Amino acid sequence: MRRMLPTLATLLVLAASPARAADLATFLAAASKVSHPSAVVRADGELLHENPDRKTSERIVLFRSPDDDVYVELRKSGVRALIKADGSAFLRPGHDAAVKEIQADGALGGTNFTREDLEPFDVSRYGSPTIIDRSTQEVTVSLAPRRSQYSLVVITFDRERKAPTKALLYEETYSNLVKMERDEDQVQVAGSWLPQTVTMEHFKLRGTSTMKLKWREARDAPAGLFERASLDQPSPVKWPADEATK
Repeated sequence: MRRMLPTLATLLVLAASPARAADLATFLAAASKVSHPSAVVRADGELLHENPDRKTSERIVLFRSPDDDVYVELRKSGVRALIKADGSAFLRPGHDAAVKEIQADGALGGTNFTREDLEPFDVSRYGSPTIIDRSTQEVTVSLAPRRSQYSLVVITFDRERKAPTKALLYEETYSNLVKMERDEDQVQVAGSWLPQTVTMEHFKLRGTSTMKLKWREARDAPAGLFERASLDQPSPVKWPADEATK
């Protein structure tokens, strides 16, 4: 007898059952926990951007706190961003530029990454979670973002690690797919699974942005780095020697 694969409608019905909903809620809560490092972590690396008109490359550093605050800096352009867990976010777009607030769709240094794309996964930012596919290795969930540039987000999680590996990002409607993110080469640092390669493809703009990162615990993180006032001062970040990142 030929084995019949479940249709999307069947998967949606199964996901809506109380047992399935409880299982999904537990899984997403665990995925949120895995996205929170137990200590400040730091990533040093390179941010590459390519579209039909140009190619760029920048040294990048990211810091994440256990509270989900994110600090990002680009060395050459002097772009610095602070994304707070309370929803506020600020950008200094250059070495001599004034600090301003940055909205969810504000781009980082002319790349495909926006402020919202840099925020760690947290289920509290979404509603209407629904399983649309699952296998022994992965679970794919559709989510309705709150206060977002996106109308729908479809995230694939590693089933064992509970870490995101891919996200499909829709704007305006549930059928307008604009971007795809891939999180690869994950390593565990401070209890959190963190991608060493993050690729964001923008279909309409025909551009691809890639972060190549090396993560570590950052016991030497500058004091006050996650405070708004830090952006008004010269950067306190010490960059590794060039050969250390090659």
